[in-house]
Amino acid sequence: MVTSNDINTEFQTTYNMEANDFGEEMERKGRMFDLVLFDPPYSLRQLKDCYDGVGKDLDLWQTQNMWGRCKNALAQCVPVGGYVIHLGWHSHGFGKSRGFEKVEMMVCEQAGKDERYNVLVTVEQKTQASIFDY
Repeated sequence: MVTSNDINTEFQTTYNMEANDFGEEMERKGRMFDLVLFDPPYSLRQLKDCYDGVGKDLDLWQTQNMWGRCKNALAQCVPVGGYVIHLGWHSHGFGKSRGFEKVEMMVCEQAGKDERYNVLVTVEQKTQASIFDY
């Protein structure tokens, strides 16, 4: 079953929640996903451009760690052996501190204007349930 989320209600998604709230809701419900496609706005500017018209204000904490709570919660929803595909302008992904190891990275050039940033696609596999598992 596919579960999708976008705060903008114009998109036909399963949920229309702020990303951190969505991640925490999935964790609270005990949902498990073999694959998570994590494709948030890549910058504060993109966040503003994409969601300025949906009636949501940008809180101070979102400017400092935009997706940390969401990643923490969703990491708990991926079983060992599951995958996360992370898109963005960096390759940090979910990271070792959440139990993930990089499997592959790709650089994707965007069509259109030459000055557009490349999108980095990071594929990670969850290799441990906790940073304390050896």
